[in-house]
Amino acid sequence: MRRMRLIISLLIVLIIFTITIVPTTSATTIEVTVRTEEELLSAIDSRTPDIIIDGLIPLNDEIIVEHFVTIRGQGALTVAYNHRHFIIQENGHLVINGDITLTRATDHSGNGGGVHVAQDGIFTLYSGHIYSNYMRIGGGVRVDSGHVYINGGTINHNHAVFGGGVSVDSGHIYINGGTISHNHAERGGGIEVRRGTLYINDGNIKYNYATHGGGISVDFGQLYLYDGSISHNNADLGGGIYIGMRRGTDISATMTMRGGEITENTAVFSGGGIHSYMSFVNLEQGTVQNNQATGHGGAYLSNMTIYHVGSEMLIDQNISANRHDASSQQLSLFEQLQTPSIIHIIALFALAGIALLITNMKKSKSNQ
Repeated sequence: MRRMRLIISLLIVLIIFTITIVPTTSATTIEVTVRTEEELLSAIDSRTPDIIIDGLIPLNDEIIVEHFVTIRGQGALTVAYNHRHFIIQENGHLVINGDITLTRATDHSGNGGGVHVAQDGIFTLYSGHIYSNYMRIGGGVRVDSGHVYINGGTINHNHAVFGGGVSVDSGHIYINGGTISHNHAERGGGIEVRRGTLYINDGNIKYNYATHGGGISVDFGQLYLYDGSISHNNADLGGGIYIGMRRGTDISATMTMRGGEITENTAVFSGGGIHSYMSFVNLEQGTVQNNQATGHGGAYLSNMTIYHVGSEMLIDQNISANRHDASSQQLSLFEQLQTPSIIHIIALFALAGIALLITNMKKSKSNQ
């Protein structure tokens, strides 16, 4: 009998614990709606993982993200002059998933108007807009080191000297969807890659403008194009893509194309679709079509570019205004060097070595 009472008592205690303690634990705040800067800062400081924006919130300073946080809802964030919206530090992961707009960040010496990813942070954009920001580097997004995933949303009408929409330094960016459009820069209207890596699996990069690389510019980094569309971009050189440094003697960048399309881009001078300089270019599959330039409408591989063009690569219907040779309008090679141009480089080094050896031998004899 006592044993039965003990069991009943334990059951009662367990029921009370379930009714009182467990609900109290699960009632810990996991989402909050914010309407002011103070409420937003409080939610982030308290590590609330799910923040719902309601309306327009002006910010007086950038917000530091050092943990995981999702921002969604409907509204916009503006920020005071000489600041950007978010800086993502190490261990920070910012997700934007809603009808949220990051806009009006202006700092002509700053980086990343909407989001600045620093120290191995992570930024994921599912929906929303990074719109009309003005920076020196990365008008919309700047990646110093870390990872960026563009799965949806838009990055548009941003301005910078380098990377109108996005600038990547030593990090990685994955374009899986969304649209990067109507951005302006001197280099990389849509995206500029300095030493990082850009993977394009889907999405649209269109209607961007730059002096070099209307859609994309790659300096020392790597570009992998698997799918997606790069179209209607404009530049002086490389309407769709400019790969390689403007000056220098070292091979600096690599591009691999295994799908997707580069279409209807325009260059004032050369490389309506692609313009490369001192780079590795591997064109295996995909389409470069209906691009135009004054010279070399399709793909212009200049100045000892090491290249490969696969049999499943379509380079067709491109237009060069001042060239009547149809073949030169599609794939143009600097001084018509034959593939692979690495042979020419090796030969030049070999000849230079022989010449140096002969010169040293003559000097040695004259000294005897």
